[in-house]
Order: sequence, then C-alpha cells, then structure tokens
Amino acid sequence: MIAYIDQLRRMRKIHRLTESSLNALQNRRLRAVIRNAYDHVPYYRNLFKSVGLSSDDIRTVDDLRKIPVTTKDDLKAAGVRDTVADWVDLSKCIRRTTHGTTGKHLDLYRTWKEQRTVLLLNLTAQMSVGYRPQDVLGVLGPELPFVPRFYHRIGLLRKDIIPLSLPVKVQIERLRKLQPTVIWAYPSALRALIHRLEIPMRELVRPRIIIHSAEVLDRVLRRRLAEDSDAECFNFYLAQEFGLIAWECLTHEGLHLNSDHSVLECLHDGTPATPGKTGSAVLTSLYANAMPFIRYEIGDLIAFLPKKCSCGCPLPLIDHPIGRQDDMVVLASGRTLAPMRFAYILEKFPSIDQWRVLQVRQDSFVLQLVLRDELTSEMSRTIRAEFLEYLGEPATLDIQVTDFIEEEAYKFRSFVATY
Repeated sequence: MIAYIDQLRRMRKIHRLTESSLNALQNRRLRAVIRNAYDHVPYYRNLFKSVGLSSDDIRTVDDLRKIPVTTKDDLKAAGVRDTVADWVDLSKCIRRTTHGTTGKHLDLYRTWKEQRTVLLLNLTAQMSVGYRPQDVLGVLGPELPFVPRFYHRIGLLRKDIIPLSLPVKVQIERLRKLQPTVIWAYPSALRALIHRLEIPMRELVRPRIIIHSAEVLDRVLRRRLAEDSDAECFNFYLAQEFGLIAWECLTHEGLHLNSDHSVLECLHDGTPATPGKTGSAVLTSLYANAMPFIRYEIGDLIAFLPKKCSCGCPLPLIDHPIGRQDDMVVLASGRTLAPMRFAYILEKFPSIDQWRVLQVRQDSFVLQLVLRDELTSEMSRTIRAEFLEYLGEPATLDIQVTDFIEEEAYKFRSFVATY
C-alpha cells in the first residue's frame, strides 16, 4: 500500500514538471526500455539488427524513427517466446487479451508492478477531473477480475464493474442500486442504457462525472447525454496494450498525453504529421518491460494540437481520436474519406438517437437510423443530398429505420465497410 501511494504521489507531481524536465524523464525511461528489449526480447533484438541498430543507437525520442514500425500481426507471428522478455515468469504475470474491432486478438503479459502502473494512470487522470476517494465509481465495460481491497471496505475508492455481457435491464438495476457518483463507460453502453430507459437518465442516477473511452463519442450521443444527465463528460483514450494514453482535463481543450509513460508519434504516409494534421498513432511504452511495445502501430487516427493547455499541465495535447485506420471510406476512384463527416451531417436532426453507415460496395452505402420521431421525406432528401455531396462521386444511399443497432463486438463502430 505504501508503494501504491508513493507511486501515485510521484505521478501527480509529474503534472507540475517543466517541459525540459519532462523531456529528460522521457528520454531516460526510453533508454531503459530499449536496453531491456535489445538484451532480453528476441523479436526486438532481431528487428534492431535487421536495420543495423544496437541499443546504444537509441538515446532520445527523436532516435525512435530509426526503428521500423511494429504491428499486431508482427507480434502474433513472432509468438510469446520471442516477444516476452527472457527473465519473465509467465505464470506470475497478469494476462490480458486485446478485444478491439479488428477481430485480431493478442495476449498481453504484465508484471504486477506494471499492472499497478496501469491502475494508477487511470486513478491519476480520474483525480485530475474531480474524482474523490469517497466517490462511488460504476464501470460499464468488459468483465474483468475485481478484487475488493481493505480501503473499499472502509468506504474509499468504491466501485462496481457492471459487465456489458449482462442484459441492459440488469445493468439498469445494478446502477440503480449502486447510485454511482462517477460513471466510466463505453459510449455504446451509454447509448443502450439511454435507449432502454423510459425516464431521463438523471431520474435513475445522478453522477457528477461521466468518463467515456474505447470508442468515439459521436455528437448525436453527446447531445442526448447533455439532455438526459447533469454530468460533465470526459474522454479518456486507452488501449489494452498501453493502458491510459491520454485524458481530457477540466478545460476540455484536448487530451493530455501521458508522455511520461508513453511516446506517441502521429505518422502521415510514414513521416511525422504536422500539428493539426491527422495521422496514424504509433506508440512506445515507457514502463512495459515484460512485454515491450516499441513503435507499435495501434491503428487509431489522431492529431497533435499546436498549443499548450490553459490548465498549466506540461503534458502535450492531442485532439479527440477520430476512429480507426480501417474505418476509412474508400471510394471507387480510390479516394479515401473520413467517416466522421457523417456525424456532422446527422447531428442537425434532434430526432436521431443512433446511426451507423454501412459501405456495402465502393459506390453503395446503407444508413441505419434509430429515431424518436418519424423519418420525414424532407429529412430523407436533405441527408441523402449532403451525404452524396460529401462523397463527391456517383454512389447510392439507402436509408433504413430500425429500433436499435446492436453491436456484436465490445466496441461500437459507426462506420463499417462490409464489401
């Protein structure tokens, strides 16, 4: 417990460092991660040697560009023996499995100390947005092991994990009984909850804070949450491989990158994207040594913001992640478009509760809508015209109204290419 509190204190202190001190800390941790990976992880030692590098060649964050990018497929092909450090006893590790939208699962291994870091990154960010030890946290997400600690029994840091595998009616009853003051949930879980409720959310629970993660919170759902709840919403950007990557603070000017625990690169066509330009997220963990992740392409689309946050925290800002690389619209001409524009078109219509766009061919789309009112002919004409104008080339759009759009995977995707 003493080590837990001491590490939490040091993490919170980092938020007050100068930029130069933060950079020095980042480079120092990077060198330790690189040295461990080269000496003890066959996959990375072979990768470095393939381009003529040794661990001594990587001294600063800028040197990372010398290392080839690694993907989930690369690590899966290499296998556990070559991607986990040779000093690790797997039987004593925390094992997790990625459960993203790609259908490609990867087993992850952490030491207990690394897992403690993951938990404390979450707690540090929660405290930064107003979470207090006496709060009650309700987590709507994947079912994970939860062992109550002694401080839970004395009324501190209380929480309950409400698995998404439970029927929504059961989730509602669990929330009613728990009465959380803070909710952490997937947007799809919040959407399903609001859809099933016959009363405004504030009549079921009255949290001060709603933290959403794992998916993009589209503008339609954000508006509905504002209507149904008095809570302040915060976006936390996580990945199973890294834990908490970035978090939105009280100023809502962007997401603070945990650059003391990870290095984030934003690559556009393989080169660093300029601030404000969208690119692919490539991450290096600065605390994972049991199973390192170095220049790991995570598949998300992000952009750095060209400003400092007015809150005074030195951690750099990124914009809200806009989705996945494999969630791009690819047209018959070969042009690619970001599907987030669809959200801007649909947010104009208050009767829309939920939506999803299916691309069934390169020139054919289906828009699924969940509505509180009837679909009028004028609304249909406007949506179709604005969609086709955005696509900018010949295509068809079929609009279908349904009661609710279910998601088989954990994460809801508002755009899916099915062809």
